[in-house]
Amino acid sequence: MEEYRTWLKENANKEERQAYKVAELIVDYHTINRVSDYKIDIFPRKKINGIEFDLLIYIWVNSRDPEKRRYWDTLIGIEFKETDMDKVLKQAIIRREFVDYMYIATNCRAWEIEQLFLIALYGIGWIYWDNNFIKMILAPKRHVNRVGDLINYLLDRKLEEIVEETVDRKIQTRLEEWLKKS
Repeated sequence: MEEYRTWLKENANKEERQAYKVAELIVDYHTINRVSDYKIDIFPRKKINGIEFDLLIYIWVNSRDPEKRRYWDTLIGIEFKETDMDKVLKQAIIRREFVDYMYIATNCRAWEIEQLFLIALYGIGWIYWDNNFIKMILAPKRHVNRVGDLINYLLDRKLEEIVEETVDRKIQTRLEEWLKKS
């Protein structure tokens, strides 16, 4: 990680100004409370099959079983963008097939519902950052299509609104009928 911090001081773009903290958050998420003996390799602007990633993190976890070399390793891709959510999502979707987990790290607060569906469909993690604040908005998924969960959540919220509106209308209608009779 310290080598990456040095690399960033010499080579970082504006969109990567919080890259070290983003990388630190991702490594912590994938290791803390899960493993104690691990090694990480960090590859900024690394190409796989001719496609450049803003950052690749490879986590090697040493096995607790001495007969095995390791019990898992994970390749994580990260794409950074300040404000262009559509572009970073396109990049992440293209790169998703080459890694175990894919993240986008953005400084944009505006998003469209379609973008959330794409994030859910491809299991992409989303980290929001600004000058002093870094937060994981959505955790990535390895092999899960989360669109169904997102649809259910949105339907539940919409159905709740419809039920409330219907109840309010029925109460209002009955109140008006009662007032006419009175």
